Amino acid sequence: NSNMKRIWLIALTLMCTLAGYAQSVEFTADITDMMPTAYPPKFSLTGFSFAMRNDSVFLHLPYMGQVYNPTYDNEGLNFDEACQDISIKPTKKKNGRKIDLKLKHGFVNYRFQITMWDNNRLDISMQPSNAQSCSYGGTWELPEKKE
Repeated sequence: NSNMKRIWLIALTLMCTLAGYAQSVEFTADITDMMPTAYPPKFSLTGFSFAMRNDSVFLHLPYMGQVYNPTYDNEGLNFDEACQDISIKPTKKKNGRKIDLKLKHGFVNYRFQITMWDNNRLDISMQPSNAQSCSYGGTWELPEKKE
């Protein structure tokens, strides 16, 4: 199982590097931790997620922080968007993969830095263009194979 994850992550890196885009990035993450910039962290959260399929991100995340330019909808961090830029590379110790991506939702630009560790832990750093950054933690899994 650990070897299969490692092989998948290596294949994912190669496919994305050769193709020049994230055509094969697929995972779902259960987000359980939130670490805001200026507030105490929150742990053991339930019902929050971050997923990638092909070149799109599907997110449902909590947020706590200073917002400099509020949006005029009431969506918060609950939306699906296509990625504009994405890069994937191994971690320094080769025990996971780092995914760096950008996307735009409304007038807000977002940068996500995601580390998918081989032990199925996940760390996300999110920097919106209109607010303070916020970090998240949780666990990731591959999509179930359809037969």
